[in-house]
Amino acid sequence: MLGFRSGTPKSRTKHAGTKRLLLFQRTLKARGTSKTDEADVHRDRDCWLPLKGDFVNGWILLFLIGAVVVLCIALGFAMIRSFRAAHALERRCIAELTRLKSLLANRHLVISHLVDSVPEVVNPMFDRRQLLDSLKVAAEELECIDASAPDAARLGHFEAKEQELCLELSNLLRALEKTEYPTKLRSLQSCLDALETKSAEIMDVLSTYNAAAITFSTFLRTSLVARNSRDCGFRSLDILPTVSRFDDSSISSDRVAL
Repeated sequence: MLGFRSGTPKSRTKHAGTKRLLLFQRTLKARGTSKTDEADVHRDRDCWLPLKGDFVNGWILLFLIGAVVVLCIALGFAMIRSFRAAHALERRCIAELTRLKSLLANRHLVISHLVDSVPEVVNPMFDRRQLLDSLKVAAEELECIDASAPDAARLGHFEAKEQELCLELSNLLRALEKTEYPTKLRSLQSCLDALETKSAEIMDVLSTYNAAAITFSTFLRTSLVARNSRDCGFRSLDILPTVSRFDDSSISSDRVAL
């Protein structure tokens, strides 16, 4: 009949209970799946944290390696600049010492000619033999100097011998200053002019060499890179200047006529 539900009340009650049971099972299943997903998320997070720590440590290690590489490169450039500067200063010292050796050798030759041109009447006023001996020793010491690789001790020994020569030469010039020599002694006059010119050139080159030698030795002492790289054989020289040539217009009354 229309308007009535099929089945007995007992069957309808059983069907409703089955539906509630299925709905409850679905709910439990859904809840179980959510718990499983949450556990998986926690497990993935626990697995990611060590990986994240390793990633950060890797970047720190890479940064440290990069810093060490940059420091090594900077140190290498500093060493290159230091060696280049030392090489440039050394070349300058070699060039100036070579010029100085040439000028000193030329002055030794002029002194030899000067002594030969001095009249014998001046002999009592200076020691000709002592001057020639000092000239010979100084010339030998100058010849032993290697401008490309000098020895500081050798330079010091030459300095002492050259000072002795300058003192003896000063005695000769003082003797000539007290002597009224005739102008016809052209050889003596020429030697005096040449000696004055050479002495002035030597003083100019000597000042330049001393500045270069002091700069080079100071650089080697203060540079951390080049301090132990080489020994500085260059040293400043203190060569006594000769007495300036006397003025011919002011002849003193105590001069001896030749």
